[in-house]
Amino acid sequence: TAECDALRTSCEALKRDAAEARCMEVRLDESCRAMEEMLLDKTSEAEAVEQEREQERKERAKDREVIEKEREGERVRAMEKEQEREREEENEMGRVAVLEAEMVALRLEIERGREKEMER
Repeated sequence: TAECDALRTSCEALKRDAAEARCMEVRLDESCRAMEEMLLDKTSEAEAVEQEREQERKERAKDREVIEKEREGERVRAMEKEQEREREEENEMGRVAVLEAEMVALRLEIERGREKEMER
């Protein structure tokens, strides 16, 4: 019976060890689940940050495109103004040429008038 007591004591110790092992397993499982949740949270957070960065990149690209279109519009307007100025200059030169021709014609007419006056 001393042997039985020893076996009983040994068996109880093994049961305690098994119970402690089960408790430790439960704690490890809980710890693993908590770490997995943290990993998921961090992964989600990283994905959200990456999406935000991508959105910002798209917005900057869009802003650059708008600015480039505005600049192109300004260049086109400047070119159109320059062409208009050139047309106006050409029109002025044409008017000046007409006026000069009229002046020459008037001088000739005045000269003829003087010559007729002299003949009389």
